Amino acid sequence: MKNLNTVKIEETNATTKSVKSTATTATTPEQLLAVQTKVIAQFPAALNEQTFDCYGTSILNNATKVRFANYINKRIKVLVKNEHTDIQLVNTQNSVRVTKLQACAIMLQSSAYSNTAQYNAVVKYVVNNCAQHLQALAVTQAQIATAIA
Repeated sequence: MKNLNTVKIEETNATTKSVKSTATTATTPEQLLAVQTKVIAQFPAALNEQTFDCYGTSILNNATKVRFANYINKRIKVLVKNEHTDIQLVNTQNSVRVTKLQACAIMLQSSAYSNTAQYNAVVKYVVNNCAQHLQALAVTQAQIATAIA
């Protein structure tokens, strides 16, 4: 099975490291649909697993968190009301519902979530909630260490 994402670690200064994606990332709706279709095929949903219409990240108190929702407008309204910043939610393509794992896999491949804080938030979520899928998502130990630090 081919890895979803190849990542390299680059030194930013003597004490910190950042994770930057080197893989081709989804930028247009057509590319995002192709990534979404591939991810859904690779990680099929369990029969009773909860699914969502939108996914993304937001920042609250300088902490980037992964968010999932069924109604994007309502979710954005609540996040804004609770003083979240840099809210980046995306509706799934063709009204397909995705699981949390599938959404994380799509975000790991999407250029919309390529900044270090967002990427690390997704990796941290996967480590804490979907640890059995780390190898399939091509998450390295270095990425995990950077995300959790």
